[in-house]
Order: sequence, then structure tokens, then C-alpha cells
Amino acid sequence: MRARNLGLATIFALLAMVLPVTAGVAFGHHATVVVAQINCDGHVAYTVNDWTTNNAGHQAEATFTISYAANGSNTWNALGTASFTSANGWSVSGSFNVSSTVTSVRVRVTIVGNWGDGQPDTQGPYTSSSAVRPTTCSTPTPTPKPTPTPTPKPTPTPTPTSTSQTTPTPPPTRGTPTPTPTPTPTPTRSVDPSRTPFQSFQGETATPVQVPTPPPTSSNGGSSGNSPTPLLALVISFALGGLGLAAVEAQRRSIRR
Repeated sequence: MRARNLGLATIFALLAMVLPVTAGVAFGHHATVVVAQINCDGHVAYTVNDWTTNNAGHQAEATFTISYAANGSNTWNALGTASFTSANGWSVSGSFNVSSTVTSVRVRVTIVGNWGDGQPDTQGPYTSSSAVRPTTCSTPTPTPKPTPTPTPKPTPTPTPTSTSQTTPTPPPTRGTPTPTPTPTPTPTRSVDPSRTPFQSFQGETATPVQVPTPPPTSSNGGSSGNSPTPLLALVISFALGGLGLAAVEAQRRSIRR
């Protein structure tokens, strides 16, 4: 009996020695996730607490990811990464928003790698309890869109009609035309009807030229019957008549040309 009691005492002693060593492994090195609330607007607030604030051997240090699942599903949506440090007091708080169709939310924390003292994380990931949106939330009344007021089109001002008649501008006055000079008719030589033509040449009638009769020449010793004066006058008359006909013919030819 005494030997049996000694054996039990030995076992308890060993357990007392082992428990302090394994306590940090079995009951330490973990995180606690608390979801404070989800309000009517879908705003979710959460807090992640470290298992200890005693950082002996860097045991409180750890880096972790944060995600959430909505409406009881197991689809986790990543939110980001955070760490336990002395600067944040070994506690991390944050918030995010969900849509109006989300009625409940859970937040999960997963330790990345080992804890600061090299201990692996054997208890994670760490999931919060479900936070439920209040049922007393009123449905927001949508703000009506203002009806645009049509801009009236300006009425065009009619163009005033002028009642005064415009006096047409007279065409420019042309210069007084220079009268065409009337050709002076060539005077026709009049023929004295009292004169009788004595000869025609190619259809032209020559007017006899009246040759003055020379005065009679007196001779001391001769008679009038033997004087050559009448014969000379006759010759001169014929010569002048020929010249007259030639002049008429020359004038006629010049007119034909």
C-alpha cells in the first residue's frame, strides 16, 4: 500500500514538472477574435486579441491574415494582414462594410508562419462568433431623382419689315452719242440746157466749150477773103473739144475705180 502511494506521488510530481513546460504550447500561442457589431448600414467592427502581453522570448509576436464570411457561408473574403506588436498593445482593431443583403458576418484570423518565439501555431485559424445585423433596421427611402425642368427655347424675334420702298438706282447715263456725219453728196455738174452737145464718146456727151472768138485781125494790104483766121479758129475748136472728151473719159474711169 505504501509502495502504491509512492508511485502515485511520483506521477503527480512528474505532471507538476511537465505542465508548466507544456502550458505555453497547449494553452498559449493563440488569438481571440471578437466581432463587436454589424449595424443597419452594414458597417462591421472587429477586434483581434493576443493570448498574452508578456513578450518574453518574443512569444507574443505574430503576423496574421484577416478575412470574413457572410450569411453563414464558408466562402472567406480577404480583408488584409496585421501583426501583434508592442506598439498596438498586442491587440488589433478594424472595420469594413458589407452590402445590404448581408445579415450576418464572421471574422477569421490565420497566423502566418510561427509565433515570435518559434512555436508553430497549432490551434488556428481562429474564427469569431457570428454577428447579426439588427432586425429593426428601417428600409431607407430612396431619394427621388429630381425631374429636370426643360429649358424653354427662346422665341425668335421677327425681323421688322421695312415699309419704305427703295428707289431703284438709275443706270448710269451713257455719253451723248456722236452724230454720224452725213456724207456730203458729190455735186453733180449741171449742164446748161441751152448748150447743145456736139459729140459723144463711149456713151458720154461732152459739153462744148465755148471758145472766145479772137478779135479780127486787120491787115493793111490784104482782104478778108484771103485771111487764114477762120481756119485757125476751127482747128483750135477741134483741139479743145478733143481735150474735153479726154477729160470726161478720165473722170469716168476714176469714178469706176
